[in-house]
Amino acid sequence: NGGGAVFNLQHLTSLLMPADTPLGTFVDRTMVRKYQKETGDETPEPAEVAAWSPAKIRPLKQKRVKPFEGRIVVLQNGNAGSASEIAAAALKELRGATVIGTKSAGAVLVSVITDATNGFNLQYPLSDYVTPKGQRLEGNGVAPDVEVAEPRYRLPKDPDPVVDRAKEWIKQLARAEKAGQSG
Repeated sequence: NGGGAVFNLQHLTSLLMPADTPLGTFVDRTMVRKYQKETGDETPEPAEVAAWSPAKIRPLKQKRVKPFEGRIVVLQNGNAGSASEIAAAALKELRGATVIGTKSAGAVLVSVITDATNGFNLQYPLSDYVTPKGQRLEGNGVAPDVEVAEPRYRLPKDPDPVVDRAKEWIKQLARAEKAGQSG
């Protein structure tokens, strides 16, 4: 998933986490200036500003929906970006989800694309993003817990090694839980 809207991220996570769960923080220039004024720190790191700020993104509030409490496995590859990376990081950090595949794109800056001269476009960032545990995803991505490379070319009928590894991982977890209950 190349990204998507933050609203979609909030909707998905509302099915997997309580509504009051902080998923992370978008850090923009205004927030940094407020932090600098309040703390006197002229060169703060984004993680410091995010930890200080009460403005966290959270799952949507759902009526009559209890968040899923089972184990979660996230499948991703290098094309996963933006809101999908935020979801993967939040699920990994807050729900202990296992991420299977390859490292995500590391592309989460909120930005604007505008017309420039001579037929060019100009893209510039408006805010950065920091995970609940203080990680900057931009340029770093979400590292998988279980690395499985996709084949360069795969026909629709061909097996998917990432899905196959995820199925195997889930079966291993189930066997381990069953062994723990009977032992």
